[in-house]
Amino acid sequence: MRRMVIFGLGSLVGALIDFAIGLALLKAGFSSWLALAGAMSVSAVVVYVIHQKVTFGDLHSSDLHAGRLAAFLANTAIVYVLRVALFEAAYRAGVPEALALAAALVGSFVVNFAISRVLIFSASRGK
Repeated sequence: MRRMVIFGLGSLVGALIDFAIGLALLKAGFSSWLALAGAMSVSAVVVYVIHQKVTFGDLHSSDLHAGRLAAFLANTAIVYVLRVALFEAAYRAGVPEALALAAALVGSFVVNFAISRVLIFSASRGK
């Protein structure tokens, strides 16, 4: 449970980055898939470092595990597809843009945590 709370806090940082950049890009006229991809690219790197160093890893380690980063980025791609689908479904159903974006971020959190915890950062448990 403790790790899920820490994961949530680290992910909250990423979600704030995601939301701010994503909304700015949407307001600037970018398509939803491009706006969410740009926002998620920035937040994914920040969140990976937080999760590797704090949530599941060793704060004092200088190793950021290239293989784990690759797996995290692959997971990010999966979560991205889910997030775009959730956003598009909500937005097309008449939900305001900002609320649709927030719902898509929240909706993809549980899947992201499960994949991250079980498949990506599981080797960090013993550290």
